[in-house]
Amino acid sequence: MIKLGIIGFGGIGHYHATNLIKRVDGIEVGGVFDIDPDRIEEAEKLGLRTYRTREEILGDPQIDIVLVSTPNDVHAPIALDAISAGKNVMLEKPAAMSAAEFVCIKQAADSAGVFLTVHQNRRFDKDFLIAGNVVSSGALGEIFSIESKVWGCNGIPPGWRTQKRNGGGMLFDWGVHLIDQMLLLVPEKIAHIYCDMHRFDGSDADDCFKLIIKFDSGKTALIDIGTKNFQPAPRWLISGTSGAMVINDWSCSGSVITAKSTDVYFEQEIVYTAAGPTKTMAPRNKLTLSENPLPDVIANGTEFYTNLVAALCHNQRPVVCHDEVIRVLRVIDAAFLSSESGKTIALDL
Repeated sequence: MIKLGIIGFGGIGHYHATNLIKRVDGIEVGGVFDIDPDRIEEAEKLGLRTYRTREEILGDPQIDIVLVSTPNDVHAPIALDAISAGKNVMLEKPAAMSAAEFVCIKQAADSAGVFLTVHQNRRFDKDFLIAGNVVSSGALGEIFSIESKVWGCNGIPPGWRTQKRNGGGMLFDWGVHLIDQMLLLVPEKIAHIYCDMHRFDGSDADDCFKLIIKFDSGKTALIDIGTKNFQPAPRWLISGTSGAMVINDWSCSGSVITAKSTDVYFEQEIVYTAAGPTKTMAPRNKLTLSENPLPDVIANGTEFYTNLVAALCHNQRPVVCHDEVIRVLRVIDAAFLSSESGKTIALDL
């Protein structure tokens, strides 16, 4: 039985303890440490062992792996302390505040011979798995545009997430997930990126951003995240030379529309629309299209932990690789630079 020590028992640490870990055989919570006495009290009410100091939990020989689920700016120092104590480490996302910072953590883990991973759990979301299924099927032809959007209207939750120095903002919060998904969906070399950010309510952290990734192949990806959007947007919109896919939201409603023939047939007469006469932008004759439901996939939310147990106990390959984490963080580094400079940033990545 793998015993997991949790450092940082806020919302995410609590979710790991009360939801994820309880659904996977072979791992259990060995103990909790948080600097907030109220959170320690909460852990004790759940029947969990608690520790008075970080040094105490890191010094417990019963703890096999440490989850760091603290504010983002202290991921690195806590991870380095845990590695120095000989502990395996799981970092909540983002793994670090920059690619260079994560490389330092990785090098320390390599030198100490301990296991290091990052909880990129949204690789297993049903909407993402459906998008990957459709793209890999070839049903849409040659993909040229992928849009991934998460829109809310409630602003950034109060607290450290509103502070840039603590690693707050949407790029580090949701952006790290959606960039990770996009780079898995399009495993190609990146040519350049451009990022536009907005900040509201006196916060210095980004409330909203649009990130455009241009791949060497010509594909364009848009990642659009906002907290001031009062109308919903499709979660996914993927366009190819012979079809398109839309996933409306996390309920995974949507459809795949494909052309029965790649030869476009225009009506002989001009088509009159609400915007006036047009042929190019007129609705296509439905007889030339096929509309199908989205494929069904299974996603139970425990895949990351199942792999973690297999990696620690049976030397299976970790599902989240260090090079993938570094690549995502390099895109984030470039996105901040693009926003600050107002320029497109070339990448050899």
